[in-house]
Amino acid sequence: MPDALLVPRTHSSLTPGHVARALAIAWVTLALVLGSGVDSRPQGTSPPPGPAAPPAAAMVAAGEGSSFLLKADGTVWGWGDQRDGRLGDGQDRDNSRTHPRPVIGLSGIRQIAIGAAHGLALRADGTVLAWGGNGDGRLGNGRDSGAEPTAIRVSGLAGVVAVAAGVASSMALRQDGVVLTWGQNAAGQLGLGDDGSRPVPTPVPGLANVRAIAAGGGQAFAIRRDGVVFAWGNNRDGQLGLGVLAAGGYVRSPRIIDVLNGANTVAIAAGYFHTVALLADGSVRTFGASNTGQAGTPTGVDGFGAFPAPIRPAGIDSITAVAAGQYHTLALRRDGNALSWGHAGEGRLGDGTSGRSQSSSLPGLVGAEGIVAIAAGEKHSLVIVRDGTVGCFGSNFLGQCAQSQGYAEVLRPTAVPGVNALQ
Repeated sequence: MPDALLVPRTHSSLTPGHVARALAIAWVTLALVLGSGVDSRPQGTSPPPGPAAPPAAAMVAAGEGSSFLLKADGTVWGWGDQRDGRLGDGQDRDNSRTHPRPVIGLSGIRQIAIGAAHGLALRADGTVLAWGGNGDGRLGNGRDSGAEPTAIRVSGLAGVVAVAAGVASSMALRQDGVVLTWGQNAAGQLGLGDDGSRPVPTPVPGLANVRAIAAGGGQAFAIRRDGVVFAWGNNRDGQLGLGVLAAGGYVRSPRIIDVLNGANTVAIAAGYFHTVALLADGSVRTFGASNTGQAGTPTGVDGFGAFPAPIRPAGIDSITAVAAGQYHTLALRRDGNALSWGHAGEGRLGDGTSGRSQSSSLPGLVGAEGIVAIAAGEKHSLVIVRDGTVGCFGSNFLGQCAQSQGYAEVLRPTAVPGVNALQ
């Protein structure tokens, strides 16, 4: 086993000399993204010029086999799967890169969002760049195929304060509270009332004064300034939280999640088939599939129950951030510890276990302390600790944990060499 940097439970930051593990983040940057500076002007009003995004803060994000770090200096670094140009390094080849390198042409970035095979980056000036696979028009460049291995500007976007990426779709929140979507729409995840994909950003009807957005496997969400939460897209497993399974499985226009009204929802993480909502009091609500315990329900690891209404899992409190992967979930506590639950295969829970038989609906501690940021992917996860070290656990099959490809699984948080979020 390689000598990696593990965060032992007796320390507050990653330290050398311990066996490592890795984590990955499902198709998308499956966390709800908060906007800022939203005003009450109606849809269709042009946003004001000038910087729209908040100051840069380090963050991690990951896609299907790829990992990314937005450093505090506004640059973006990527590693892992290079197919479809998804690393933004100018390469489009069937290969992997285990050493982080800067994404070409990105500076002054304030937020990133990563889909299965594409990425979005929000500049400080409110414009958006995209790279990677362009199936169904997810790059917003007016075309619906091909790939862009270096970042290009998304057509017609300005005054943007937040972005989100689904598996094959994209979202942007403008400073005036308008939500725009583009890309794949087979499940109605663009919220446009139909199932036709869009190769350019298109305003979502019926949404105004929005302050936060999120996208997942086939579902999408928006939180209005007054706290009302809207959901649309795939609801076959109840992942929209509407309390019922929609006829046909898809909801093509935004609907209000009644149970969350008045609950002061501050963030949402949307996985493949389940969703996690973070409330202002530090508790969480989960809904959707829990076939590997990813919704934190006590129904057994192998139960394929769908939970269409939000529930409150036990033992998950004092939470400041949430992330959802394909079949696993992460939650960051105020004390700098992270909880994980769901599918344990490939080590994606970061607690030293591996394999479906080790999956659990009960939250357990990730093997690290002093964590300040989390991200969850398809089969791996990422963390940042206080000293800026980036840790990874879960699948490393495509080099997404930046370890030698001879090590396919990383069971505990392991330092990603060559990058620091603060330097």
